[in-house]
Amino acid sequence: MNTTMFNIGERIPFNTSTVADAPEVAALYELWVDDDLIYIGMSEGGKDSNLHTRLYRHLMGLEGPCTQKATHFMYDQNNNARDVENIMIDLYEGHFGKKPECNDVDPIAD
Repeated sequence: MNTTMFNIGERIPFNTSTVADAPEVAALYELWVDDDLIYIGMSEGGKDSNLHTRLYRHLMGLEGPCTQKATHFMYDQNNNARDVENIMIDLYEGHFGKKPECNDVDPIAD
């Protein structure tokens, strides 16, 4: 399923180097496997919930194996990321009839 209409920024490889360089900011972010959007998430920008920390948790599998398989990510620095995240998930679900694959699983049970 081609979900490129949901692109929010530059396509960045999802690996230890790029995640290490991710800023510690509030942001809306997306995790992708090739051209398939698998997860829409957000960070609040605090010490424990900034973009860098959230991406690192996904990369290390601390949010479950579903998001760990991402090949790249995109982000948009945004202080209203929580509201935008909900809107983006609703738009995706309205268009495709389901949430992105990894937004629809329990990361602990995954």
